[in-house]
Amino acid sequence: MTRRLPNCLGVLLPIAASCLAISFLHGQNETETFFIVGDTIQSDRHLNVRTSPAGEKLGFQVDGRFGKIVDGPKLAAINSTTYTWWNVDWEIGVDGWCATIGIETVAIDLDHGNTQVAAMLKDRPEMASFVDGQGNRKAITKEDPIWKWVAQRFGTRVNNHKIYWDNSDVKKPDHYEADHTIPWKNQPAQIRLRSKIRKSANEPWENQSLGKMWSSVVFELMNVTNAGGFLRLWDQAKQGRLSRTDYVEGNQVLEYYACIALKDFYHSRFEPWAQLSGYIPNDDSRGDGFYLWIPGSYEAWISSYTDGSYNYFYTYFDDTIVPYLKKKGRFDLERHSPAKPIQAGR
Repeated sequence: MTRRLPNCLGVLLPIAASCLAISFLHGQNETETFFIVGDTIQSDRHLNVRTSPAGEKLGFQVDGRFGKIVDGPKLAAINSTTYTWWNVDWEIGVDGWCATIGIETVAIDLDHGNTQVAAMLKDRPEMASFVDGQGNRKAITKEDPIWKWVAQRFGTRVNNHKIYWDNSDVKKPDHYEADHTIPWKNQPAQIRLRSKIRKSANEPWENQSLGKMWSSVVFELMNVTNAGGFLRLWDQAKQGRLSRTDYVEGNQVLEYYACIALKDFYHSRFEPWAQLSGYIPNDDSRGDGFYLWIPGSYEAWISSYTDGSYNYFYTYFDDTIVPYLKKKGRFDLERHSPAKPIQAGR
């Protein structure tokens, strides 16, 4: 049995039958749903994490992050409004107490997830095995934590769509390692990955390392589970409510938080696995692949790219959003056309 509740996009998302069929309204028409300890949950917005119910802020989790309920419920008020609080062991990043209105339960189809990972490794054998420090070749299996994490992500649904591995080429320039398709109507969520990349058409193709390929898949899975954020920006841009700069920066901020999460993934999942299994990450995997260099703010991050290779969102806005705005009579020359040189970025 599956219960369904509307999320902020109006899309029906599955709610596990383990939830109690009790809801309360607090504040601005927010619906709170009760869970039980042990439920797997997902953040459905930028979510504050606190030391205790209504306590001091420890940090935050971004939209699309997974965790497990370990304690609760408890009632506590902020600014005279009472919320229900749950202690969450998040898969990555800071753990602590979160209000119910920012989380929802998720159902995981591990059979589907394992099938997608197996197909991916068959199509990209470079990431299926490695030679350890002793010279022994080892295969990555279902028992490895990096397989398990990726399988769990493939096993979730985004906007009620399954996530699939796609063996076709990445739909971006040659220097992009991977990309994803956001689920929409009859279009499924998909992850694509290149085994070779090149910086320009005049340079040779270079093999990606095992670590870089796994990091790229994890990054795209984090992005695709944040489809709600990307779709909201897309919808607001189509309505003419966002300027060109607002649209681009909104998408880049979402990807910045995915980079932060990828760095956390390296320290919490990949690095312990590498140490235990004998895999030796190269500098490419540790540095660029898992964004260990990433600064503490979006502004510092985006300004660090100077080669123009992060202009994808500008190009998409100019080539796709602008023609739509003109067709609908919503185009504003000052807000929707390039008034200054395109910002350099990755």
